[in-house]
Amino acid sequence: MNYSSTPTGTLKLRRRMRMDQQQMIAHQLCRPVWRDVVETGVMSGELRVRDFIGNRRCHLRVQWMAEGWEWVDPQKEQAAEQSAVRNGFTSRQSVVAKLGRDIDHVDAEIAADNARADSLGLVLDTDPRRVSRAGLTQARSEGSEVPRDERQNGAKNGWQAVSKDY
Repeated sequence: MNYSSTPTGTLKLRRRMRMDQQQMIAHQLCRPVWRDVVETGVMSGELRVRDFIGNRRCHLRVQWMAEGWEWVDPQKEQAAEQSAVRNGFTSRQSVVAKLGRDIDHVDAEIAADNARADSLGLVLDTDPRRVSRAGLTQARSEGSEVPRDERQNGAKNGWQAVSKDY
């Protein structure tokens, strides 16, 4: 066995495991248990759901997400996922789901990180709102916030504000 045969074997194993997770664990185990818990909760009065009988199927709908797989070659696989999203072949939501995460939680974490960095005046190399892949400061759009120290020192640092407010 060599390095190039490892990803092939890993992909086959993951494909098989994903089928087992979806067809056996989620479909045959989790779905009936979920249905029984929700129906018992509604019948006992613990769950108050309007029009459960008329909309039973809608109220029992759930998405089961297994834990994501670690990457075999993170740099190449992440670049491929990014390219697929940027080219419109898949969505961020799909990529995040493959990692076993929920897009709403990921987006909330990103928003909180950005808000914290902005409140502290941090401009990190990992922030695509402010820094390009090449590490250059992005041009800001009209009305965007510029940290105070950049407003004062912009000319000295070679940075030029795009907004007319400054």
